[in-house]
Amino acid sequence: GQPSVQRWDGGPGCTNYAQYTNCINPASQMAARGMTASTALWDWNPTTGVLSMTGMFNSASSLSSQSMGPMVIGDKVTDLTIDTTTNTTSAATYNCIEGNFLSGVGANGCLNTSIGSDFTDSSSAAYNVGGNANCVVRTIGGDDTSTGNVRTLMSTAGGGGCDPGDGAFNLWEVVQDDTGAGGELIISNNTDLFAAGVNYLTFEREPATANADTGNGAPDIAFPVDILANDRFDPANVTVAITTPPNPVLGSVSVTGSPGPAAGITVTFTATSSASGTAFFEYTINDGQGVSAPARVDITILQIGANDVSGTTTRNKPVDVLLSYPGYTNVSISFAAPSAGGTVTLNGQSAHWVPDPGYAGAYPYTNTFDYTVTDNDGVLPPSTGEVSITVTNSSPVAGDTTVTLSTQGVAPDTASYPFDAATLAGNVMGDAPSTVTASNQTNGSTTISGTTVTFTLAAGFYSGTASFDYTISDGDPGDPEDATGTVTVNVPDVAPVVANATGSTASGTATTRTMAVTAGNGPLSAHSAPAVGTAVGGTCAVTAGAGTNSLTVQFTPNAGFSGSGSCQISVNDADGDTGTGTLTVSVAAAPATGGGGANLLPGGGGSLDAWALSLLASGLWLRRKRRAA
Repeated sequence: GQPSVQRWDGGPGCTNYAQYTNCINPASQMAARGMTASTALWDWNPTTGVLSMTGMFNSASSLSSQSMGPMVIGDKVTDLTIDTTTNTTSAATYNCIEGNFLSGVGANGCLNTSIGSDFTDSSSAAYNVGGNANCVVRTIGGDDTSTGNVRTLMSTAGGGGCDPGDGAFNLWEVVQDDTGAGGELIISNNTDLFAAGVNYLTFEREPATANADTGNGAPDIAFPVDILANDRFDPANVTVAITTPPNPVLGSVSVTGSPGPAAGITVTFTATSSASGTAFFEYTINDGQGVSAPARVDITILQIGANDVSGTTTRNKPVDVLLSYPGYTNVSISFAAPSAGGTVTLNGQSAHWVPDPGYAGAYPYTNTFDYTVTDNDGVLPPSTGEVSITVTNSSPVAGDTTVTLSTQGVAPDTASYPFDAATLAGNVMGDAPSTVTASNQTNGSTTISGTTVTFTLAAGFYSGTASFDYTISDGDPGDPEDATGTVTVNVPDVAPVVANATGSTASGTATTRTMAVTAGNGPLSAHSAPAVGTAVGGTCAVTAGAGTNSLTVQFTPNAGFSGSGSCQISVNDADGDTGTGTLTVSVAAAPATGGGGANLLPGGGGSLDAWALSLLASGLWLRRKRRAA
């Protein structure tokens, strides 16, 4: 416990580094030679005899015969501890700077290191020292080896060798301890500080230091504020004085146990009932060696206590409601009985409430219960808040509906209808998470994805009525509610259509036409083969296109027929409906000829016209009649 400023003297009267070749001055900054000033802070515990250091301790020594010569060697140590009771020491790191040596310098230098012939290596090593472990050989770097310890912290008697039996630090002892009276602490490797080869450390007390702090306060509650934790002082007898009190509108500060040992001093801040925001006060400490400069303490005024909180849930579903108790840290929490039954337990910082599964009242309803926060440290009084939970219930509703699904031109088992139960007008899915199932399928089957039921017709069912039931079940744990609706699927009966066609030809000449076919129920491939119905003036035949949407029909006129001929073509779809179309053909008469000879009558051109044939026939009739007479 006693902080100090360290000063290292290398010999009697060594107060000026420039005057003595054997001086060691850790405060010197010799950047040109790789040395920086020490930043170490030392603490001395007179009870345990342990001297500990935090930060970096840097020492420098001259090896030349002239002061401040260029031949400088240094030892750098961090987080060093010297135990004068057990005669051991330890450090986190050690760095040896060999410096820039002139030729001819002896080889016994850094860490009792054999520097070698180059004299310019810069070496470093991590180490942990203590007892006989100090005597092992350590490789520093390059051609350098170590057989000793930190040169500036060990006896230089006998060339600074390591004692393999007792260790290098067994010579450190307390020569003078006047810290209690505000004097110096001196430790050395020899009680005769003026003897040759003696090293010693001299420490002076550091004055008390107060540092800025922060803390919390609360209305009407005395909040402890640990202002001494980051201060430096002799803890044996400390006086804490409030030099600037807080604004009385915001609060007040009190100190108990002062003056006295630091462990018994308590500082508390009490905010007024209406206080909010921030407040501050300033204080000093006096440990008998002087008064510190004032330090400021900033206080954040908390609105502490158990706040009322609320949550929502649905029928039979447990819920966690986050509790709120600002200002409390190490706490215990207890609950009163819920007003609407069920059970409540603590889950982390939340109230976990499980509803009563036997509740048979109306919805929505509100369940309330109190919770009490108790400060396990005994600083804050218990505080009580209320938890309010609103419980709702959304029961499923599943309505009936009718949809249309066509099989025109397609196979029934490829015709599907996706029905989304969540989007049907009037439907209610109930408390989440909801599920949808299907049953009682007629003339088809169902598959389900989420809330969608996809209905597919059965193979061979081309027209008529199909249906299925669907059920919505809500997510109420233990006892879900459900509702069922029916979806009626109408499959229209659609007859095929064979389009009429027309054409023309000459008497005795066949002609071909196409007739378009529109499918009825089922694919065209499932329709019947085209049938030829009544023909007028000729014959018909379907020559191509059966099972497609285009039939090729040939009409052949009867011999000698002329005028309007026709025939009917029929197709049946998969469920037996018939579609009929008519092909109408205009047949032109063939022209009359006389075989190509001379005209038998005056004015003829070699062909018998109708008048000549009539006259000839009359003459033949009269001739037969005379013979008969």
